[in-house]
Amino acid sequence: MLFSRNRCKVCKKIIGNRYCLRTDKHICWHCCNQMRKDFKCPPTCEYYLKPIESNRAKLEINAKVDSKSEFDELNRLIADYWLNHEVEALDNNIPIMMINNGQKDVLLSYLENAILPDDIKKYLFNRLEVPYQGQEPDKHYEDYAIEFLETMLQDDFELALNRYLPFINTENAYNRQLLLDHFKSHHAIRKLKTFDLISSGISVKENEAFVTFELNSNQEYTIILNQQQDQWLVQYHAFGAINLVRTENDALRMIASALSQQDTETAYRYLTSYKQIYFFSPDIYYYEGLYHSIKGEVKFAIKAYETAIALDPFFIEAYYNLAFIMQAENQLDKAKILYNQILAIQPDNLNAMNNLGTIFLYEKNVKDAKVLFERCLTIDPNYDFAQKNIDKIKELGLEL
Repeated sequence: MLFSRNRCKVCKKIIGNRYCLRTDKHICWHCCNQMRKDFKCPPTCEYYLKPIESNRAKLEINAKVDSKSEFDELNRLIADYWLNHEVEALDNNIPIMMINNGQKDVLLSYLENAILPDDIKKYLFNRLEVPYQGQEPDKHYEDYAIEFLETMLQDDFELALNRYLPFINTENAYNRQLLLDHFKSHHAIRKLKTFDLISSGISVKENEAFVTFELNSNQEYTIILNQQQDQWLVQYHAFGAINLVRTENDALRMIASALSQQDTETAYRYLTSYKQIYFFSPDIYYYEGLYHSIKGEVKFAIKAYETAIALDPFFIEAYYNLAFIMQAENQLDKAKILYNQILAIQPDNLNAMNNLGTIFLYEKNVKDAKVLFERCLTIDPNYDFAQKNIDKIKELGLEL
């Protein structure tokens, strides 16, 4: 669902994305952690925190979590639980009490030698107000996603886009400005005030991850990240939970089907609906360009294709359709730029090569036109469009 109204029934703050058997309500992961830290949840709950006999082992989580943020919070809660309960390995003393009765050094010695996750050990030392010299953990993909949102929260959209692959992958200043404008045009981004992390996950190959947030306490938003060497960059984002984001291809097929049948009314309805979710999908704007082309709305078609290219600087079909419109509208300089951009991405694109040649021919630049037509035929001797243009040059006696 796009706009979430399923509040946690306990805190009433963020999305209640799991069912709690203890409360018989949908709750958020924060409230789930607060409850399960006492190890009293029923074992039939999928988020059951399994108690372990060893008091030391209670510091090692054995439970399902939906994000690193949830895991980190649960770690801290379990550490707090441990501090306030008797520990057999410490002669059944309560760690927090040992600080006040002259046994702080004994406690610190125990913690220094205990085999514990480094983040828990660091947290416990901080609670005891003792410096901890441990290894700095690797930056997690959730950290990159949070930083991406924090830059938008500070209205630094250009810095945010420098973490966004479509922006990084284009050197075209015009396309970059289009992307920046599009980015800021969505109200949830432009008016971002708060965000809460809901869940995250990583692919089997561990090179792609997702993080789902709730923006402004009313809208789910998912960021897809791609690992690039030693950092994670934003590959794509959409308004909805991850299961909705993954159904984008189904939505695109429905739009494509309507357009193929010239059913513009249905196509428009789909486009209007799905753009709310897949606002940053280049394919949505490509199909919107097709829709406006069918309707003869050239100005809107141009805008849609430009947006598709801004969102995907390697979108050959969007470049081609936009170039074709520019050529038909006699904006030949723009058309030539676009055809050359296609050839920079895909040097053997016959249609772009041939159409660029026809513009040269129209401009009486026969030499360059003929080079392009002959190049087409070298790649594909059966490419009729280029052969017809070669024949036209001969018929008009334009050969040099």
